[in-house]
Amino acid sequence: TAGLTLTLERGQSIIQPTSLNVVNSSELNASFDLLNAVLGDYDVVVVVAGSQPQRITGGFRVGTANRVRLETTLGDVVIELVPDAPITTQNFLQYVTDHFYDGTIFHRVVTDFVVQGGGFLPGMIEQVGVRPPIMNEFSLNRSNVRGTLAMAKLGNDPNSATSEFFFNLSDNSANLDSQNGGFTVFAN
Repeated sequence: TAGLTLTLERGQSIIQPTSLNVVNSSELNASFDLLNAVLGDYDVVVVVAGSQPQRITGGFRVGTANRVRLETTLGDVVIELVPDAPITTQNFLQYVTDHFYDGTIFHRVVTDFVVQGGGFLPGMIEQVGVRPPIMNEFSLNRSNVRGTLAMAKLGNDPNSATSEFFFNLSDNSANLDSQNGGFTVFAN
């Protein structure tokens, strides 16, 4: 690794690797301590002694297991996942990791009630790749109040949530906490 440097850079934030190994002429292995790293997209910068830096813009993203940034046409929304709905949060994170939500639309917008998405592409085309339904994890400790995210599901089937979710635009607890086994809130 002599004469070789690798960094993650985001503005003034520069993260050095804790270890760096050259596997072959086209492959590196590196470890980074991201404990106090600024969240967001970083450029990956590789410099070989005597040559110009090679930069991969936005090549690395620092996030946390409990935060997800939704990029929408109206701006980004950062949501914080709750720790006590593990099946639901893992399900949502798997759809995120699989890029399932890329290009989907918010297909249901009801003023002072909910904005729902996660299941359709433009033109109301159903998104393919929906995994099996998950178990309902509703809890009165996580009520459907304004600003929370909950899983959508089929009527009369508490354990039917898959990919669709909704933002509560107002306090919907009186309605949604007691309906269909309760709607699982998984993020704020």
